[in-house]
Amino acid sequence: MFLNRCIVFAGIFFCVYFVNAQDTIRSVTAQQVTVSADPLTMPWRTDRPVSASSSVDQLMRFSGLSLIQRASGFAGEAMIQGLRGGQISTTIDGMKIHAACIDKMDPATAYVELDNIRTMNVSADGTDLRYASGLGASVNFSTQQPDYRSDLRCLTDASAESNGFGRRLRADVSAGSESAAYRIGYTYRATNDVSVGGGDVISRSGFSKHNINLVGRTRITKSSELVATAIIDRAIDAMYPVLLMDTRNADAYIGALTWNNRWTPAVTSSVKFYGNSVIHNMDDYSRPIEEIRTRRFMPNMNMPMHGTSNVLGLLSEVSLFTASTLYSVILDASYLAANATMDMIPLDTTVSPMHMINIGDARIGTLGVVASADHTVSSRVSVRGSARFDVSNRTLNNEIFRSVLSGYFPGINPDKTVTAFSASGGLYYDVSETIQLRSVLSYAQRMPTQLEVYGFYIYDPGIDAIVNGNPDLKNESSVNVSVGCSYGTDDFTVSVNTFVRSISDYIATDTNVVYDGSNRVPIRTISNIGAAWIRGFDISALTAVTSWCSIQGSVQALWGNSVLYSEPLPLISPPSATIRTIVGNPEIQAELLMTGALAQERTSHIILPEDSTGAWWRSDILLAWQPTRAIRVQAGCTNLFDRLYHEHTSINNLPSAGRSFVLGARLVL
Repeated sequence: MFLNRCIVFAGIFFCVYFVNAQDTIRSVTAQQVTVSADPLTMPWRTDRPVSASSSVDQLMRFSGLSLIQRASGFAGEAMIQGLRGGQISTTIDGMKIHAACIDKMDPATAYVELDNIRTMNVSADGTDLRYASGLGASVNFSTQQPDYRSDLRCLTDASAESNGFGRRLRADVSAGSESAAYRIGYTYRATNDVSVGGGDVISRSGFSKHNINLVGRTRITKSSELVATAIIDRAIDAMYPVLLMDTRNADAYIGALTWNNRWTPAVTSSVKFYGNSVIHNMDDYSRPIEEIRTRRFMPNMNMPMHGTSNVLGLLSEVSLFTASTLYSVILDASYLAANATMDMIPLDTTVSPMHMINIGDARIGTLGVVASADHTVSSRVSVRGSARFDVSNRTLNNEIFRSVLSGYFPGINPDKTVTAFSASGGLYYDVSETIQLRSVLSYAQRMPTQLEVYGFYIYDPGIDAIVNGNPDLKNESSVNVSVGCSYGTDDFTVSVNTFVRSISDYIATDTNVVYDGSNRVPIRTISNIGAAWIRGFDISALTAVTSWCSIQGSVQALWGNSVLYSEPLPLISPPSATIRTIVGNPEIQAELLMTGALAQERTSHIILPEDSTGAWWRSDILLAWQPTRAIRVQAGCTNLFDRLYHEHTSINNLPSAGRSFVLGARLVL
């Protein structure tokens, strides 16, 4: 079935050019972080990390994001300044991709591989409203594109790790003429059971994953082009040792068609049609019978689950450049169809199996309009303003599920029309050629997700409770103030950012619990639990010690509290720090990375019961030899001292991987 889907999808791709993820040209003055996914494609310098990350998870960590980790090295969920889930927008080339798994095993990052990414754009101050209405934080992955007028290029990249026999294989072919260009990429990643610090092996912690990326570009005229991209991704037997079930297979089919045009030197436009389908199947068939018999939720039965998420979308942008201002207007339309079901198959064959609907054919259509302006007031002062308005129509097409939901929420109509408004303003001042100041004030609203509104009877291992969504949820909203400054010379740069975010109608599970007769865990409902606030700062610096050595460092700290419960918000990372030392020349390089975090004693007890987390640190080392531009060999060791630790945002205290020796080679022809 999967092979048939691949053949059909590839056939459609080559018959009709699907989209590229290319934005119109922008000059954004807002404070954002743009990270190159593969520094090896650029000339080597001491201010750039030596290694290309081996996964999207590592790339996000290097960029200062926290990850909610549910599996060993697979599909981490991004967190930005304490925001997570529906509070942030995660997009690929601006395209919305919704998880199909109700247990959050498949965030959007699960379906894109590092080898397909050109850059990762992170915004945390509410100034980038282009792709979704969140609480002001966003992550967008821009994918690789082939170049016009480029020679045939073939790349192979292979690496292996000692821990869990992790392996990665990449193949990439691209070429371009005056009027057309193409790229075909394939990535395979897999690992067996992983060991933690000290050598203990986490049973059932491996996975395997295939990813195919197809891109085509063709010029229509000198000033316009069509760009098409398709991503086919399949994960197989991805194990989740701290959850009740494992992913048997997760498939994603992503495609889009974009028309980019420059009407005049001052006016550009981009129109993108896209679609994606995510299919997620999980079960507990790999678990020991004794574990199934004695667990608290759904004991004495297997419970395979199936989820689908299908999205159609339109993303259109028009930009106008004047001597001092960039104006932009975006139309962002999407339509989501989501389903999730669970079968309950008793171990006792004399008992009849049952079927449960967890999301009953939810249909959510959303139309958003975004307007922004970047204006240069003087040689030292610039301002930026943006606003976004969304309207969303939500309904359930499954009549049986509507009836079940009405029993839990009598008198509440699941059909809703919801609106959301967000706006931001930023002031940027160059004190001198070396010192810059910036300040941003933003207001953001975000509409509840389909899982928060329509999810039914979903077990959350983090709180050990069955969770029901709430069709009567209100929008979550926030006011954010951020202030920052930067200083930079040829040999030294430093940046300091601080922020305070006040959140109204914070969405979380409430404290009112009930019990049913078939399980030993309580039932809780997702609700608006009042006000909350998050504040924090980050400092990053880079210094060139010599022409062959540089040191990079960063420090981050967050604090968050619920006003109603007078306790810390859950899943708030403790203060952390990273130091990276890079030495070498274009032929031989070395990198030493040290990262760690303080203990987290500020824990939630009501919203999401947490335990404290101990302080930890780890070291990674990498050596690379590049005798020619075509050949590169690298060796290294991650978690050099085999430290046993887990991060505070690791679900059920899943330990991080222990020491692993890494060997890899890259050949470019």
